[in-house]
Amino acid sequence: MVIHAELADPRHPDVRELLLSGHTAMQGLFPAKRQVPISIESLQTDGVHVFVARAEGRAVGCCALFLSGAFAELKKLYVAPESRRQGTADQLVAHAEAFAKAAGFEELKLETGVTLSVAHRLYAKRGFTRCEAFGDHLPSSESQFMTKSLVKQAT
Repeated sequence: MVIHAELADPRHPDVRELLLSGHTAMQGLFPAKRQVPISIESLQTDGVHVFVARAEGRAVGCCALFLSGAFAELKKLYVAPESRRQGTADQLVAHAEAFAKAAGFEELKLETGVTLSVAHRLYAKRGFTRCEAFGDHLPSSESQFMTKSLVKQAT
């Protein structure tokens, strides 16, 4: 199966469905005090870009990239259950990284849940390392913060 990622409109029905499915899945994993309501409108503002992964024309994964300040932030990464373990998340993260780098950002950060070990392995494979809480995020025992330099290191 060939998977490709592309810029998407979060209002598009299949993209919206994925975003809402991802939000619902996260609600089931984390305490109510840590849940932030999803707003499709907030994904349509300047500096926010939504990407969708498609396989055979079907939307199978999505993520959002927030570009502002000193770093880019990856958010809302979600892959439909039937499309997991096929490289979808890797394609989305790679696409977001390339987009952030092309936009002139030197660092990509993210927050993920401490229980999401599959996500941790993906991020580590892609070169992310743990870091302190950043931006508007508060330190939390339920969160793991990660960062990756987008600047090519001299060898």
